[in-house]
Amino acid sequence: MMSTRNKWVRLYTVAVEWRFPAGIDIGAVNKFYDLAKIGDDMAREHYRALEKNAADCIGCGHCNSRCPFSVAQMERMREIKEYYD
Repeated sequence: MMSTRNKWVRLYTVAVEWRFPAGIDIGAVNKFYDLAKIGDDMAREHYRALEKNAADCIGCGHCNSRCPFSVAQMERMREIKEYYD
């Protein structure tokens, strides 16, 4: 069984293989969010430095259908956007 950390590392690896319609690096957004939630201030700054982030999600569902872990990424993008707002 794959650990949660390894799942996100895999998601990041898969995500960089193609670009999502809104140009969001889904893997980086998720990684920085998870790290920020446990108190990593540097991750918070890295998230804010992204060219595109969860606030840029257009809700097209492209990421949901391609997530290797069946994560509802559109919902997660809303959660991440709310966290950083």
